[in-house]
Amino acid sequence: MTPALSSREPEEVRAHSLVRPAILLLLREQEGHGYELASRLAELGLETPPNNGGLYRSLRTMAGEGLVTSYWTAPER
Repeated sequence: MTPALSSREPEEVRAHSLVRPAILLLLREQEGHGYELASRLAELGLETPPNNGGLYRSLRTMAGEGLVTSYWTAPER
């Protein structure tokens, strides 16, 4: 076990390991942006850090792995 994981509580490690699969399931239901995904993850009891940095890192990694795609849209006026 790495030092970063060994210092976490077992429940936190389990919840952390569920975030990526949960993101995939949520995106299968409907697409969404990071803030919305963070809210939906919280509804499932999978809290993300307050600044959502970990969520966006996960999304970026998953995009690099070809698991998700991202795109920009112009704001509605």
